Amino acid sequence: MQNPDSGQGESTKKASGSAHSVNNAPNSGEMKPPGFDAVSVLWTFGKCLGALLPVYLAGYYRVSASFLVFGLMVYTGWRHSREAKEARLRSAIHLYDNEQQYTSMNIFKSKKDLPAWVNFPDVEKVEWLNKILQQVWPFVGQYLEKLLVETIAPSIRSSSTHLQTLTFTKVDFGDKAMKVVGVKAHTENERGQVLLDVYISYVGNVEINVEVKRYFCKAGVKGIQLHGMMRVILEPLIGDVPIVGAVTMFFIRRPKLDINWTGLTNLLDIPGLNIMSDTMIMDAIASFLVLPNRLTVPLVADLHVAQLRSPLPRGVVRIHLLEADDLPAKDNYMKGVIAGLSDPYALCRVGPQTFTSHVVDNTVCPKWGEMYEVIVHEVPGQELEVEVYDKDPDKDDFLGRTKIDLGIVKKSKVVDEWFTLKETKSGRVHFRLEWLVLLPNTERLEQVLQRNESMTVSSKTSDPPSAAILAVYLDKAEALPMKKGNKEPSPMVQLSVQDITRESRTCWTTINPKWEDAFTFFIPDPHKQSIDIQVKDNDRIQTLGSLSIPLSRLLSSPNLSLDQWFQLDKAGPASRIYINTVLRVLWLDEDNIPTSSTEAANLAAGLSKIRPQHTSPDPSFATEGVLRIHLLEGQNLVPKDNMMGGMVKGKSDPYVKINIGGETFESRVINRNLNPTWNEMYEVVLTTLPGQELHVELFDKDMDMKDDFMGRLKISLKDIITSQYTDQWYTLNDVKSGRVHLVLEWVPTVSQPDRLDQVLQLQSLQSYQNKAVPSAALLFVYMDRAHSLPMKKSGKEPKAGAELVLGETTYRTKVCEQSNSPQWEEAFYFLVRDPREEILIVKLSSAWDQAMGSLVLPVRELLSEPDLVLDQWLSLDGASPDSQILLRAELKILNSKMTEGVGVPQGSVSGPETITSGSYSEEKEPITIEQPVTATIEEDQHIEVPSEESVAVSSQPSVSEPEEAEVVFEVPKEDPSPPETLPTHTTPDPSFDTVQKEEPEEPITITQLSVTADTEELQPWHRPTAGSVTEDIARATVSSLPSVSVPEEAEAMPDVIPETRPPHTTPHPRFGTEGVLRIHVLEAQDLVAMDKLMGGLKKGKSDPYVKINIGGVKFKSHVIKENLNPTWNEMFETVLTPQAGQEVQVELYDKDMDKDDFLGRFMIRLSDVISSQYTDQWYTLNDVCFCSSGTL
Repeated sequence: MQNPDSGQGESTKKASGSAHSVNNAPNSGEMKPPGFDAVSVLWTFGKCLGALLPVYLAGYYRVSASFLVFGLMVYTGWRHSREAKEARLRSAIHLYDNEQQYTSMNIFKSKKDLPAWVNFPDVEKVEWLNKILQQVWPFVGQYLEKLLVETIAPSIRSSSTHLQTLTFTKVDFGDKAMKVVGVKAHTENERGQVLLDVYISYVGNVEINVEVKRYFCKAGVKGIQLHGMMRVILEPLIGDVPIVGAVTMFFIRRPKLDINWTGLTNLLDIPGLNIMSDTMIMDAIASFLVLPNRLTVPLVADLHVAQLRSPLPRGVVRIHLLEADDLPAKDNYMKGVIAGLSDPYALCRVGPQTFTSHVVDNTVCPKWGEMYEVIVHEVPGQELEVEVYDKDPDKDDFLGRTKIDLGIVKKSKVVDEWFTLKETKSGRVHFRLEWLVLLPNTERLEQVLQRNESMTVSSKTSDPPSAAILAVYLDKAEALPMKKGNKEPSPMVQLSVQDITRESRTCWTTINPKWEDAFTFFIPDPHKQSIDIQVKDNDRIQTLGSLSIPLSRLLSSPNLSLDQWFQLDKAGPASRIYINTVLRVLWLDEDNIPTSSTEAANLAAGLSKIRPQHTSPDPSFATEGVLRIHLLEGQNLVPKDNMMGGMVKGKSDPYVKINIGGETFESRVINRNLNPTWNEMYEVVLTTLPGQELHVELFDKDMDMKDDFMGRLKISLKDIITSQYTDQWYTLNDVKSGRVHLVLEWVPTVSQPDRLDQVLQLQSLQSYQNKAVPSAALLFVYMDRAHSLPMKKSGKEPKAGAELVLGETTYRTKVCEQSNSPQWEEAFYFLVRDPREEILIVKLSSAWDQAMGSLVLPVRELLSEPDLVLDQWLSLDGASPDSQILLRAELKILNSKMTEGVGVPQGSVSGPETITSGSYSEEKEPITIEQPVTATIEEDQHIEVPSEESVAVSSQPSVSEPEEAEVVFEVPKEDPSPPETLPTHTTPDPSFDTVQKEEPEEPITITQLSVTADTEELQPWHRPTAGSVTEDIARATVSSLPSVSVPEEAEAMPDVIPETRPPHTTPHPRFGTEGVLRIHVLEAQDLVAMDKLMGGLKKGKSDPYVKINIGGVKFKSHVIKENLNPTWNEMFETVLTPQAGQEVQVELYDKDMDKDDFLGRFMIRLSDVISSQYTDQWYTLNDVCFCSSGTL
């Protein structure tokens, strides 16, 4: 192992060596000593002087200090905004580069951890498209570079005389392509189109630099982020190539944009300017890519693009903002001593359409009674966003917000409900939402007008209800008159309906303009209104023509539309304009809704009183299984610990890290061994989602530096589930040699209580070094809701949350909003070792600080339930008499293959077996088992077999490694004959007949048979009873553990072992010999100062903490900030088995942001601690840097 300070020492030697060579070189005049750089020193001095110069000038000219403070605040805000933006970009690029690893580490168990394409079945992952984009991205960058340099730059230079020297000095769109996170296809719309929601994410390392040489001005962009959901519509679908007539794309909601500026544009990151600049940029994007604006690309000729670019809306939603209740009180008096009320108003927004209600003074239960009408362009997708504020003279206080999906309104026709406000302590808003369909005829127009007349709107600020909408598509004009002086005009159009006027964009210097703009108007009564059109020059003074169209003319037109040329008045004789006008009647379909608001209220009240009798969990509830990982041993690992400066290779201290489904397991460290035996077991609950992998990594434990990598491997969970049981050696990747022996079992679940006894019986026969006990069952709990919970001490409704405890596992539900009937609808699971002993405890509380009742459910009660499922209301203890909780508890027995009495799937068991005559030193080649092989054991091979204890089998005979084989040992009664001939594909080891003759006085035995289920049955010394438990245990691999001497009277081999079960257990002699080591970390003195100040010119202090390692168990103290004589006063405990040579390792580190600095270490022999029983003393730290000292 390398010294952590060796790097510094080497660099020092190199530096000194370089200096020596320079001094001795004949032509060393041109070289400079590496330790001194005059330019950098002068530059640092100049920066310091420049920073102090404004302060000096302010004092010299007696400028107010407030200017300096203001400038410092602006600089601090700019720096903070700048660093935050760079950090976001770095984080996004890091996630972009490691997305696959991040996803594989977090896809498991809970739906909230799944990506959108897994969580929502209709959102699909399109990795193939991302691969295509990655391949073509460099060519996209080349095209955009040509576009900027050859087209956009000349256009900018010609637009202003000040920008005639503008050039793009660098255009690089990087190597990070735009990614499509997921695609959702909508099939509920008409058949003539394809509707797609494309979730895009662009984290680009783009770099674009611009320079205006005339003003010595440089600016640019270095990094862009863009995230959002873009809707893509493929329509119309035609019966000819290319099948799709046009592609229309737009954002339903504004995307998230983040730009990292450089150069002069860095000023845009100043607080205040950054918001304004981001808003201006987003407004520019929204003007052509956010609803109601669309980007349409025609794919065929002679296509009427106007209808695609500006289609008719999907419908109209009439919003009745009625009232609010229990809003927070924000107005306080006498500095908060007296609580006041609020002056609430509501802000309603659908896309770009925003409405503000009037202010109701001094109340927390305002009644607005206002009505608004909004045009809905896309459903599903658009939402009604509501925000409530308290009106104040300075800044309005936020009272809460909520969102309502307008797709629900379209399906329900009418929604009349209270909506709870989010991001606030209390409050709700009452809305009545009506979906109005667009009728292309006038059959129901009179009914609509009569119904609108009967509607009364209490607020004066609300407009009267509309009977129809008018959509106007302004296409183009021809032969407009010239301006004064015979100049071409720059025409624009003003369209007016009553007192509402809209303006088109301006077409510059032309008499044949093309606007291609769309407008929409609400019409209260089509019989009485008309649309007035004024064509004017861009100065809005000179009129180029006018037109007035009565809407009654549309009522008599086919399909209520006029799509034609209109002659302009007050213009030239040939002046005309092309307009498409469409009128649609707004109709509320009342056939599928209650006839009156009273009936609707009664129906809602009646439904609220009906409580469900059973839960309704997701179909995926209780479908998980258990992956059981048995880490057996390693072989031929890479040595990492070098001695004598690397001249002599040592061994390694290997340990294993296993990761799957977000769970990480770490084995104990085996010191100085290249063929370690761990014999540890881990369990993890997983879903059967595709793409999951088991990651196994080996490391060499080092005390003073980063642990050395010793290899890795990956195993697909799909392969494990398919095989159900795998027992094999896996070769390590990324290293020269090494392999690991794993037993992987996918344990499915069953609802058969009769399997429990077999599972528990097998469980009692298994033991592992990490003290793990195999689980016998899985308990799934679905927390649905509660009812009639007690009120808080203050009299308010509680914020209920539930805590579920089983054994050492605890889960918490979300905290619901204030209600005594909360709904959680969350699922949890527990690994259960013994269902007959475990108890599930559910504790309810308000915001985790006030108890509201509990429930104690013994798991054994589920064993008597049908299908092991309990799904009902249960009463709570410690609450009101009516308090109940609705939950579903479902028990699943783990159906391991080991419990089956039939044969187990064949496999191979191979691995190095170690001769354990008191040590773990000698090794033998692996044995592979499949084909029947009969072997006899010579008489001179000293094998001792007791009559009533576990049979000891010699581990010395070694068979070369064939593909698969099954070994059956037959013990002769008398006159043992020579070994029988083995099958042709196996070859006995040459030492088979010699080892026992060399050391006959030391019988070599193996006393433990570890249970596996991957081989054919190994025939034991006695003939087992059919269907007995020993038949299951016989399928085992031989484990290399220390042997136990057998009494001499047991040397004689009996003909047949009695088929009786032993009356008592025969544990290992070391069973129950463990003890507890209690470690008190009190304080330290005179530690090394590792933190440097002022670039190392001044010594600082350290932030020390302690690491303790003993027998693979690690402890870590808390960090003491800036202290060389820290006091921790912490206590740690661990259970240990006394072993020779075991030591307690204590290390001190200085906590840093990047890498912690080493402060020293010392070792304490465990045998000294045990002999003294109690030790209280100071220990001097070893290996301390900088030749300093320290004590602990």
